[in-house]
Amino acid sequence: MAYPNHTARALTLAQQKGLLRASDLEAIGVSRVVLTRLASSGALERVSRGLYRLARAAGSEHEGLLTI
Repeated sequence: MAYPNHTARALTLAQQKGLLRASDLEAIGVSRVVLTRLASSGALERVSRGLYRLARAAGSEHEGLLTI
């Protein structure tokens, strides 16, 4: 079950960092299930394998370097 506070923590981290990795969420106790649901619902956008950002966020000029 995805807890509302896990969803809020994931979205807050995405706002703070811009781009976040699945491992960033695991470090704060947010499961991959929550990440998958946020991506499926359109709240987060998958940039590349294991790398996500807020769906409405603009891409960074350095985003290509982070996907390597």
